[in-house]
Amino acid sequence: MINHYSAILTTYNSEFTVRRALDSVLNQAKSPDEVIIVDDCSTDSTWKILEDQANVNHKIKLLSTKFNSGPAGSRNLAIENCSHDIVIFFDDDDVSDPQRSSIQLKNLEKSNLSYVSSQKIYNDGYKTNHLNIKYSGQIEACDLIKYLLMGTKSSNFFFFVPASTLAARRSDLEKIGMFDTNLRRLEDVDLAIQASINKLFFTFSNEILVKRYHTTAPDKNVTIESENQIKVLDKYKKYITPKFLSETESWYKLRRLYFEKNYLYLIVNITKYICKFGLNKRTIDIGINRIRHDAKVNQTKND
Repeated sequence: MINHYSAILTTYNSEFTVRRALDSVLNQAKSPDEVIIVDDCSTDSTWKILEDQANVNHKIKLLSTKFNSGPAGSRNLAIENCSHDIVIFFDDDDVSDPQRSSIQLKNLEKSNLSYVSSQKIYNDGYKTNHLNIKYSGQIEACDLIKYLLMGTKSSNFFFFVPASTLAARRSDLEKIGMFDTNLRRLEDVDLAIQASINKLFFTFSNEILVKRYHTTAPDKNVTIESENQIKVLDKYKKYITPKFLSETESWYKLRRLYFEKNYLYLIVNITKYICKFGLNKRTIDIGINRIRHDAKVNQTKND
């Protein structure tokens, strides 16, 4: 039975949400032995809020990056300073259910990485459930890459891999190179792929144990998202066919044009895409689901 773990909370300019996130860490039914908090050079009052908390709670170990290094660098710094092999990750704008740590510690008895399901909550009140199927075992790297980078569905699994739903062994994370600091986004997707390549065992829970509140940040924009999608795709191109690589790159371009609302070029490039790759159920489903999602967000916003 696993009884000890380190909680990791990374933060940047989160003065309005970090206290709520920290409370959910400290209120875990299975309390962490320590809480490693890394502030990524915040310019608001985040550091002062955390400093006040650290002064009254001996479990909190407060660290700061030397320069703004993004989620990957912050998490790696936290991992390097943990006293325990088991680590559970929390984000500064999320709230975890009190039972989350207990469930993930139990799941880690038979796996290397444990993920729980989550609910995404938008500022306008719209909510979406990111439900994993209940799954335990290894995952073929090629299948995972196609699934995470282009939404190619598998009958064997359906799940999500945000870092704020992850618990793992520090020794395993170190083995696979931890989070890639060359990525400002999709570093959690990259980590899951690395775990798959290294034949680690996954456990996915279908219980919603994390509420992930939508917030804005310098790294959370379509340009950076698109750039990092291409980086991750290029990193694992040897695992996929040239056709799949070309199709996925073209799809990312369409996605970027859509979010930039560059509709003229979007229509032109959709035509090129169809002429080159044709249409299949996967791409149609992805496109329709994206439009439906945005319509619901806008409808909620206007209500």
